[in-house]
This record gives sequence, C-alpha cells and structure tokens, in this order.
Amino acid sequence: RGMRYLAAGRVRDRRLFASILFPLFHGDPHESSYREAIEDILRVAGTSVQAKTRHKLNFELGIVYFTADDRGNLFGIVASDDFPMADTFKLLEDILDFFRDVDMSAALDGMQSLKKDGPSDDIFGIREKAVAAWKRYSRPDDGHVYLPADDFAPGS
Repeated sequence: RGMRYLAAGRVRDRRLFASILFPLFHGDPHESSYREAIEDILRVAGTSVQAKTRHKLNFELGIVYFTADDRGNLFGIVASDDFPMADTFKLLEDILDFFRDVDMSAALDGMQSLKKDGPSDDIFGIREKAVAAWKRYSRPDDGHVYLPADDFAPGS
C-alpha cells in the first residue's frame, strides 16, 4: 500500500525521462507493469491531458494519478487504491515544481536516445528530491500489503 512509483515523460516522442520506484517498494515484482501503465497513458492520452489538470485511472494493480505541465510533459504516480488522492496530487505538484526551472526540451532534443535501460531512469537527477517529497506524504503502514479484515466493523 502507498505511493509506489513515479514516472514522467515527454508527450511528443512518448519517452520517459524519469522512472522511479519509491524506497519501500524496491524489488516490487510489478515495477514493469507500473511503467507500462504510465507509458500507455503517455501514448494513448498524452496529447489530450491539459496542463495541471487532474486525472486518475484504475488498473489491476492500483490507481495511476496523472497530470501534465505546460511544456508537453506528462507526470504520473501509481498508488494503492487506499491512498488519499489529495496527497498523491500534492506530490505530483511538488514534482512539477522540481522540473519548473529545468530546460528539459533542450536536453532531451540533444540526446541521441533517451535511456530505456531499466527501472531507475532519472535523466534530470530529481530522485533525491522526489523521495524527500514522497516521505512527507507517505503513511506509517505504507510498503505493506493492504488486506482489509472481513470481520472489521468501523466504530464497533
């Protein structure tokens, strides 16, 4: 449970420039599925996501929350379905702020090909900032499997 994965990519060429599994989830066997979910959104809906609009998409492994900046980049976070939507979008706003002063277009245009070699892509070096921001919103039980008890009755 919790916010598991962050990815960001440029809509124009549908390539990720950030792909970060958050600390409590290192070794998660579903990491490639998280990445594919965001790549699918980038490919299918990327051009229709307007800057700073909020979107969510349920899939078999949780929820993908996503938004875009005003420069044609899409940002998404995969979270468990019990994680508060408001906190996920706060983290996405923080991530957009980290990239605000980065000249991504010039850097990406100057690269022959974007790294696609693994799950730890971090072309602009925002991992530390992203993890620090993630820690502000994560909950004490995050990183564990969420199994609601069948016999649990709130308020009893």
